[in-house]
Amino acid sequence: MKHAFTGKGDRGKSTVSGCEIDKNSPITSCLGNLDELVSLLGFFRASLKDKSIKETILTIQNDIFTIQANVAFLIYKGKKPPKFGPGRIRGLENLIALMSKNIPEVKSFVIPGATVESALGDLCRAVARNTERNLVALAKEGWLRKDILPYANRLSSFLFILSRYLAAKSKITEEHPRY
Repeated sequence: MKHAFTGKGDRGKSTVSGCEIDKNSPITSCLGNLDELVSLLGFFRASLKDKSIKETILTIQNDIFTIQANVAFLIYKGKKPPKFGPGRIRGLENLIALMSKNIPEVKSFVIPGATVESALGDLCRAVARNTERNLVALAKEGWLRKDILPYANRLSSFLFILSRYLAAKSKITEEHPRY
């Protein structure tokens, strides 16, 4: 891209991989959600103190870029999209199992905000769930690789567990709704 703008957006169009597409298409909407998620995860990663968790978030950001490429290739038929396999799902499942051992069992909803780190994790989780809903729309059309949707589902679960883990690590008691 030579310039930061092309002017095509003025007509409700966007260019993805050299192909013009409507800005309100399901593909563009999904790409926008993925961009929002990867950016918010960057903010979350920058706030973290634990180097191991930072590396995990960076790995997830790279996974999201791979998912973005897979979504972009739905309109660009020139090349094969990057591979995305079940190993990524298993990686999240292993992290969920490991972190779950260090937090109390959840018996009701958790109010976000125990710590800044955990609150950012919860915000990422909410955006991940919204992104997952957009991916579902593409999957229902048969457009996605089979491992992308399960990964998106595990990602929101992982972010929920990670937020709770960060609160527990700080020895902060989680708040629950008082219905």
